[in-house]
Amino acid sequence: MDIETIHQDMQNPASPSETSNQLTLAGVLSRIDRIMADTAYLHEVIGSIQKVPPSGPYSPESPATALGNLVQARETTNQQMLRLLEKMYDDLKPAKSEGTDDIRKFQMLAASLEDYPPEISGEILKRVSQQIFVKPGTIPV
Repeated sequence: MDIETIHQDMQNPASPSETSNQLTLAGVLSRIDRIMADTAYLHEVIGSIQKVPPSGPYSPESPATALGNLVQARETTNQQMLRLLEKMYDDLKPAKSEGTDDIRKFQMLAASLEDYPPEISGEILKRVSQQIFVKPGTIPV
Protein backbone atom coordinates (compact mmCIF):
# COMPACT_ATOMS: atom_id res chain seq x y z
CA MET A 1 0.00 0.00 0.00
CA ASP A 2 1.58 3.26 -1.07
CA ILE A 3 1.25 6.69 0.54
CA GLU A 4 -1.39 7.80 -1.97
CA THR A 5 -3.54 4.74 -1.22
CA ILE A 6 -3.23 5.34 2.52
CA HIS A 7 -4.23 8.97 1.99
CA GLN A 8 -7.26 7.89 -0.08
CA ASP A 9 -8.26 5.39 2.60
CA MET A 10 -8.05 8.10 5.23
CA GLN A 11 -10.22 10.40 3.11
CA ASN A 12 -12.74 7.63 2.33
CA PRO A 13 -12.55 5.15 5.21
CA ALA A 14 -15.67 3.24 4.21
CA SER A 15 -17.08 2.15 0.93
CA PRO A 16 -20.42 3.73 -0.05
CA SER A 17 -22.30 0.68 1.20
CA GLU A 18 -20.71 1.03 4.64
CA THR A 19 -21.32 4.73 5.16
CA SER A 20 -24.67 4.24 6.85
CA ASN A 21 -24.86 3.86 10.60
CA GLN A 22 -26.24 0.36 10.19
CA LEU A 23 -23.64 -2.36 10.61
CA THR A 24 -24.32 -5.78 9.17
CA LEU A 25 -22.75 -9.17 9.64
CA ALA A 26 -21.69 -9.09 5.99
CA GLY A 27 -20.09 -5.67 6.47
CA VAL A 28 -18.13 -6.82 9.51
CA LEU A 29 -16.98 -9.98 7.70
CA SER A 30 -15.99 -7.88 4.69
CA ARG A 31 -13.83 -5.66 6.87
CA ILE A 32 -12.17 -8.71 8.43
CA ASP A 33 -11.47 -10.10 4.95
CA ARG A 34 -9.88 -6.80 3.86
CA ILE A 35 -7.60 -6.77 6.91
CA MET A 36 -6.54 -10.35 6.26
CA ALA A 37 -5.95 -9.71 2.55
CA ASP A 38 -3.94 -6.51 3.04
CA THR A 39 -0.39 -7.79 2.76
CA ALA A 40 0.86 -5.30 0.19
CA TYR A 41 2.62 -3.30 2.90
CA LEU A 42 4.65 -6.39 3.83
CA HIS A 43 5.89 -6.71 0.25
CA GLU A 44 6.78 -3.01 0.22
CA VAL A 45 8.73 -3.35 3.48
CA ILE A 46 10.62 -6.35 2.12
CA GLY A 47 11.40 -4.37 -1.03
CA SER A 48 12.55 -1.41 1.04
CA ILE A 49 14.85 -3.60 3.13
CA GLN A 50 16.38 -5.04 -0.04
CA LYS A 51 17.11 -1.50 -1.28
CA VAL A 52 19.01 -0.47 1.85
CA PRO A 53 22.60 0.25 0.78
CA PRO A 54 25.31 -1.71 2.60
CA SER A 55 27.18 1.46 3.48
CA GLY A 56 26.18 4.97 4.38
CA PRO A 57 25.58 7.22 7.35
CA TYR A 58 23.31 4.59 8.91
CA SER A 59 24.10 1.00 9.57
CA PRO A 60 22.05 -1.49 7.52
CA GLU A 61 20.39 -2.74 10.71
CA SER A 62 18.91 0.65 11.54
CA PRO A 63 16.50 0.96 8.56
CA ALA A 64 15.70 -2.73 8.76
CA THR A 65 14.90 -2.39 12.46
CA ALA A 66 12.74 0.65 11.78
CA LEU A 67 10.85 -1.18 9.04
CA GLY A 68 10.46 -4.21 11.31
CA ASN A 69 8.99 -1.97 14.00
CA LEU A 70 6.61 -0.54 11.41
CA VAL A 71 5.38 -4.01 10.48
CA GLN A 72 5.01 -4.96 14.13
CA ALA A 73 2.98 -1.83 14.86
CA ARG A 74 0.78 -2.47 11.84
CA GLU A 75 0.15 -6.08 12.90
CA THR A 76 -0.68 -4.96 16.45
CA THR A 77 -3.19 -2.49 15.02
CA ASN A 78 -4.69 -5.24 12.84
CA GLN A 79 -5.03 -7.54 15.85
CA GLN A 80 -6.82 -4.83 17.82
CA MET A 81 -9.11 -4.10 14.88
CA LEU A 82 -9.91 -7.80 14.52
CA ARG A 83 -10.81 -8.00 18.23
CA LEU A 84 -13.12 -5.01 17.82
CA LEU A 85 -14.72 -6.51 14.70
CA GLU A 86 -15.15 -9.83 16.53
CA LYS A 87 -17.10 -8.04 19.27
CA MET A 88 -19.17 -6.22 16.67
CA TYR A 89 -19.88 -9.53 14.93
CA ASP A 90 -20.95 -11.13 18.21
CA ASP A 91 -23.27 -8.19 18.91
CA LEU A 92 -24.82 -8.39 15.43
CA LYS A 93 -25.36 -12.11 15.05
CA PRO A 94 -28.84 -13.30 15.93
CA ALA A 95 -29.29 -14.38 19.50
CA LYS A 96 -29.74 -18.09 19.85
CA SER A 97 -32.91 -19.02 21.63
CA GLU A 98 -32.27 -20.95 24.81
CA GLY A 99 -34.78 -23.65 23.94
CA THR A 100 -33.80 -24.11 20.31
CA ASP A 101 -31.72 -27.25 20.92
CA ASP A 102 -34.34 -28.69 23.26
CA ILE A 103 -37.11 -28.07 20.75
CA ARG A 104 -35.07 -29.68 17.97
CA LYS A 105 -34.39 -32.74 20.16
CA PHE A 106 -38.04 -32.99 21.11
CA GLN A 107 -39.08 -32.80 17.44
CA MET A 108 -36.60 -35.52 16.55
CA LEU A 109 -37.95 -37.72 19.35
CA ALA A 110 -41.55 -37.13 18.25
CA ALA A 111 -40.65 -38.03 14.67
CA SER A 112 -38.92 -41.22 15.77
CA LEU A 113 -41.99 -42.26 17.82
CA GLU A 114 -44.44 -41.95 14.90
CA ASP A 115 -44.50 -45.72 14.34
CA TYR A 116 -45.51 -46.47 17.94
CA PRO A 117 -49.10 -46.52 19.15
CA PRO A 118 -50.33 -43.03 20.13
CA GLU A 119 -50.92 -43.92 23.78
CA ILE A 120 -47.29 -45.09 24.21
CA SER A 121 -45.68 -42.30 22.19
CA GLY A 122 -47.95 -39.73 23.86
CA GLU A 123 -46.91 -40.86 27.34
CA ILE A 124 -43.22 -40.80 26.40
CA LEU A 125 -43.52 -37.33 24.87
CA LYS A 126 -45.44 -36.07 27.91
CA ARG A 127 -42.73 -37.25 30.31
CA VAL A 128 -39.89 -35.99 28.15
CA SER A 129 -41.55 -32.60 27.65
CA GLN A 130 -41.93 -32.23 31.41
CA GLN A 131 -38.25 -33.02 31.90
CA ILE A 132 -37.10 -30.68 29.13
CA PHE A 133 -39.48 -27.75 29.28
CA VAL A 134 -40.78 -27.50 32.85
CA LYS A 135 -38.52 -25.33 34.95
CA PRO A 136 -37.55 -26.57 38.42
CA GLY A 137 -39.89 -25.35 41.13
CA THR A 138 -42.92 -25.05 38.83
CA ILE A 139 -45.87 -27.37 38.81
CA PRO A 140 -46.45 -29.25 35.53
CA VAL A 141 -49.93 -29.00 34.07
